[in-house]
Amino acid sequence: MDSIRCPNIISFYGVCTEPGKYALVMEYMSLGSLYKILHEDNLVLTWPERLSIAFQTANGINYLHQLSEPVLHRDIKSLNFLIERAYEGYTVKVCDFGLARTRNETTRQTKSNQTQAYTLPWTAPEVLRLEEYLDKSDIYSLGVVFWELASSSIPYYDRQGDVIREFVLSGNRLKIPESTPSAFREIIEKCWAQNPNDRPNSSDLVEMIKEPIRFQVPLRASSIDIHPNAKWAQNGITVAGGNGDGSETNQLNTPLGLYVEDDQTIYVADWLNHRIVEWKSGATNGKVVAGGNGAHQLNLPEHLIIDKGSDSLIISDYGNRRVVRWPRRNGTRGETIISNISCAGLTMDDNGYLYVVDEGKHEVRRYKIGDTKGTVVAGGNGQGNRLDQLSEPRYVFIDRDHSVYVSDNENHRVMKWKEHAKQGIVVAGGQGQGNSLTQLHEPEGVIVDQLGTVYVADSRNHRIMRWPKGSTQGNVIVGRNGYGAQSNQLASPMGLSFDRHGNL
Repeated sequence: MDSIRCPNIISFYGVCTEPGKYALVMEYMSLGSLYKILHEDNLVLTWPERLSIAFQTANGINYLHQLSEPVLHRDIKSLNFLIERAYEGYTVKVCDFGLARTRNETTRQTKSNQTQAYTLPWTAPEVLRLEEYLDKSDIYSLGVVFWELASSSIPYYDRQGDVIREFVLSGNRLKIPESTPSAFREIIEKCWAQNPNDRPNSSDLVEMIKEPIRFQVPLRASSIDIHPNAKWAQNGITVAGGNGDGSETNQLNTPLGLYVEDDQTIYVADWLNHRIVEWKSGATNGKVVAGGNGAHQLNLPEHLIIDKGSDSLIISDYGNRRVVRWPRRNGTRGETIISNISCAGLTMDDNGYLYVVDEGKHEVRRYKIGDTKGTVVAGGNGQGNRLDQLSEPRYVFIDRDHSVYVSDNENHRVMKWKEHAKQGIVVAGGQGQGNSLTQLHEPEGVIVDQLGTVYVADSRNHRIMRWPKGSTQGNVIVGRNGYGAQSNQLASPMGLSFDRHGNL
């Protein structure tokens, strides 16, 4: 144990052999076990934090498996991963493997020793059948730990041992929450496959977890790379509303912000109907999922996002001067999470931090989890047109580098504020109100692709513009035919989003 050196393996310092005081002296981890923070402290982890923890657990096990005399842990569970705080995240270390047997132990010992270390909810089916313990048996157990990260639940809680055993041996598995990113869901399913040969080895698993970490897509961005010369069809397809102003389920009344799910379900802030409406792909009618029963519930909601971690809608309830969290499934009322704010656009970064545009204070604030005051990340120096000011900002986008893009409505420009910057730079418009290719007129929704190209809803010019990174002028990609209701026209476009396929 003393020879093992890995950032994700607990360090061994010494041993006490005094009779009655036998002890191994190891590194101290301040937060205790992963089990403790998930199931006792009920710590709410962002998806980037969960993926980081999963990567570190796999990295530690991979180190053990790749030793010249490979070590199988044999007792992988959330209790045996220790946690401490690191800068903007967590450090994870594997423990309790010191007496684990090496892989070259005889099959006879493995099969006959009924005192081998394992805990039933994390135990692979071949081990339940008293077959040889394999490196892939460790991988199965990691799959259950990953399920804990996804669900924040105790595996097989309150189930009797014989029930768990029969369930697992029959090929059944725990239900993975719907909010789990698809790439991580696939990792869990592969790890706990019934046949050990269908599970990844530890090296492959480490590489698999890198993918969802590397490609976390900012909210409203495309999951695919957009070619710099990409073109979009000029005739749009109506996917919500389109039946005149009204409050029926097939109508909208001044829709503003929108959010597009991976399955192309669209959530719309139906402003003058004081509600959020869900429209399934291909549906002719929407379903009210928040508000709709008076201004005491929602009052002129401007924008929304979905927080998959809590499976809830986060809504800028402009008329009630608050940001509200509303349960996504059968919610009847919301919980105020930020008060006394003229909230317009909002978004969330890959750390789960919320960014809210305060139109009245001409600023954008970032709120970490549990924070109610927030930190100014753009503007905040009064209304104006200097580079450290904004004037009635409307929508916000956060890229992978945590730069803030904000539509500076009354200054007819889009501004970019790098993380920790004291002032912004103009990335679109900024040449006064107008309709030339160097100008914008009251810009609203804004999104940015992987190349840094800015897409903006040029509201009063009734068009969508694209501004390549570093360019002093943009080009019109949708809405070249002026104000109108035809399929090739727009009328004061507001919210803007890509879906996962790059459709606008």
